[in-house]
Amino acid sequence: MAIIEELHDPPPSLELPTPISTPIPSSTPLARDNSNEPLQQHRPTHRLTDDDDHTVYFYDAAEDEQELLDQAMEYKVQGNQHFGLGEFQQALQCYQDAMAVYPANQGQPDQRSIFAANMAACYLKLDQPKEAKQQCDIALGHDPNYTKAKLRRAQSCQQLATSAALSEALSDYEALLEQHGQTNNVLDAPALRQCRLAIQQLPPQIKALQEKEKEEMLGKLKDLGNTLLGKFGLSTDNFQFQKDPATGSYSMNFVNNP
Repeated sequence: MAIIEELHDPPPSLELPTPISTPIPSSTPLARDNSNEPLQQHRPTHRLTDDDDHTVYFYDAAEDEQELLDQAMEYKVQGNQHFGLGEFQQALQCYQDAMAVYPANQGQPDQRSIFAANMAACYLKLDQPKEAKQQCDIALGHDPNYTKAKLRRAQSCQQLATSAALSEALSDYEALLEQHGQTNNVLDAPALRQCRLAIQQLPPQIKALQEKEKEEMLGKLKDLGNTLLGKFGLSTDNFQFQKDPATGSYSMNFVNNP
């Protein structure tokens, strides 16, 4: 009958045979404790002795994954503490550490969506909306119905303040209202007010930005055209565009002396 017992250090006089174990990935990250000192990679090691007194040493992969999971959750707790104190850069680092050590094959619930959404919250506090949006995209890739991640992505897009970003924000706010009241997707009162207000305010803002961006684009194209046409003694003023009110399309006429 096989006997398994934990062994931290093999007896000095014992000659060990070739270990039988699961290969240890070289990419497994190092964990850190609260003292910020690096911890060595730990592989829980066991000794198994069979009926013929043959002994082999191995590590338990399940225990190893559990240790990494515990370490990831500890980083998350530390990140939450830093965030509550307004230490957003330190909180961000903790959530990044949690993501780095979290075992890849944990199944459900997958904490990676939470780590990414928490990073997004830090980036928003640090006025980095582009990075916040990227983390929200990652979080929603793991959990498409994650309400906090979708709300933070909408907030990030509002801060980016382009017509395309505001259009994406509007889409997220509308989706949040549609999901509101479904299981695990209930919005709190401030978030609900924000969604409703954004749906009212964003459409005219998007339209105004689209017109502004179109004018800026046409201005840049005109400058480029004048640079090229100037070599031939012409300018964009030699070309007049007329809009057809019925179809919205444009026609172009050449004018010799504008």
